Amino acid sequence: MPEPVKKKRRTSGKKSASPVRGKTGKGVTWCIDHLPVFDWICWNTSMRIILPVTGIVFLLVCALETISGGFPALEALLSGPFPLSLLILLGVLCAVVGLDLLLQGPDVLDCAADQKGIHIECCLPKPASWKLLARFRSPDAPAGEDGMVSISRTDIPWAAITRVQLWPGQTRVLLYCHSPWLTAALPCTPFTYPAVTRMITEKIGKKKNVRLPVSLRAKDAPAAKPKKPRSTSSASKPVMTPEFLADIQRMNAEDEARSRRDD
Repeated sequence: MPEPVKKKRRTSGKKSASPVRGKTGKGVTWCIDHLPVFDWICWNTSMRIILPVTGIVFLLVCALETISGGFPALEALLSGPFPLSLLILLGVLCAVVGLDLLLQGPDVLDCAADQKGIHIECCLPKPASWKLLARFRSPDAPAGEDGMVSISRTDIPWAAITRVQLWPGQTRVLLYCHSPWLTAALPCTPFTYPAVTRMITEKIGKKKNVRLPVSLRAKDAPAAKPKKPRSTSSASKPVMTPEFLADIQRMNAEDEARSRRDD
């Protein structure tokens, strides 16, 4: 019989990280507790759909009213209950989103950064049926040996990343792929944040088509200092000017006269 496959053991309620095994190691893995209702990224995922749709509805109704009745009809629309009704509807949608995030309950994020890319898996520890329904999952979703139910998994290859933003205050890395929308917000611990940023620099820091903060850009090797050219100039020779020749003749005449006196 084949040996049973051992599943990765997750630990909820604790933040853990394995250190990077050198520059050529397999990477770093860690686990983080997460509460969706207090996470701005979870709100942003819903709001980037609700707010544009609300704006489009407002502009579309205004355009249709202007076409059908002209500017007096548009003025009557804007001074009537329509704007207030739209704001109330927007508030109700925000309340529904907040209630849904609250019902989802806390989860656990298993994160990893390795030679292939970034990996984020969201799991629920022994979830109740209503928590699964709040996440649009079946209450009969299978659980692992440790009681964790996998909700979602995001794998981002290094080659697919086109933009990176850093939130050092929250030790979070925002990753964008081939779209203007945020692909994933990677939460880190204070211990894994430096290791993850170093790996980003190593993998995509030299790519010119990736938008990166200056701190993540790979610095080029310092250029070698140019060698000073060796001096090839020879010793300067005296210039044979008329004055120089006259001095030599005078000195020779004095030496000859002194020799005669000595004789």
